[in-house]
Order: sequence, then structure tokens, then C-alpha cells
Amino acid sequence: MSTDPAYLLHIVIGTLAMLLYRATFSRRKGSRPHRFLGRAFFLSLAVVIASVGGLLFLSGRPYAAPEMVQFAYLAFCVFMVTATAWAAIRLKTDLARFRG
Repeated sequence: MSTDPAYLLHIVIGTLAMLLYRATFSRRKGSRPHRFLGRAFFLSLAVVIASVGGLLFLSGRPYAAPEMVQFAYLAFCVFMVTATAWAAIRLKTDLARFRG
């Protein structure tokens, strides 16, 4: 395992994101702590994804197409799940939108 500070930062923030994920679900849905922890989780997840991009593109390693495709796919999936959750939260009063 590399002891590069960028890798260590990625691991620390990833661990924080996982802890925030669990903490969000331990609070009553819609409560102030739930919303605060959810936002903190979202921000930490964005930092984790950005750090992966930085590790891949700025590390000076030789180009590896499979890693780039995996990163692009992961980033797209995280973006879509986040966008869907965000839209569901914002549109929760308009139930007709969710009935297909």
C-alpha cells in the first residue's frame, strides 16, 4: 500500500463518508441531524470521487484505460444516485411525479 499523502487523504475521507452514511441512517428521517449528516455525507462523497480523479489523472502514472473507464462509470453512477435522491427530496410534495 502506498503511503502517499493523497492516498492517505482518500482513505481517511472515504472512511469518514462511510461513518457519515451510517450516522445519517441512525437519525429520524427528516430531522435536523439527519439532514445535516446527509449533507455532510454528500460533501464527503464528492471529495472522495474528486480524490479518485486526482489520483488517476495527477499521479504521474502511465495511462491505463481500464482504470479510467472504471472511474468514469463509478463517477456517473454516484452522480445519478445523488441526483435522483436530491430530486426525490426536493419533489417529495409532488407525488404525481413519482407515479409514472
